[in-house]
Amino acid sequence: MQAAFGEVFLNAVKDGPEVVAAILERDPRVRRSPIAAGEFPGLDGFVTAGGELRTLPCHWPDPDPHMAGLDGFYAARLARL
Repeated sequence: MQAAFGEVFLNAVKDGPEVVAAILERDPRVRRSPIAAGEFPGLDGFVTAGGELRTLPCHWPDPDPHMAGLDGFYAARLARL
């Protein structure tokens, strides 16, 4: 099967996986289109085994305490078949 188009879902890291699971459950035409390590230079360490992109505040240290630990993010690529 080939995807007709791709969509990327981005969210705060807390609720992202649950939202994606609900989308997949609601529409059987929607499938995950895993993100591969190497697709986004410099972010290889943030791609999960399931092909999602996940960053946490601890991934962004900074000597300036006001900048360290900025928000975490979650991204999953979905495709409707």
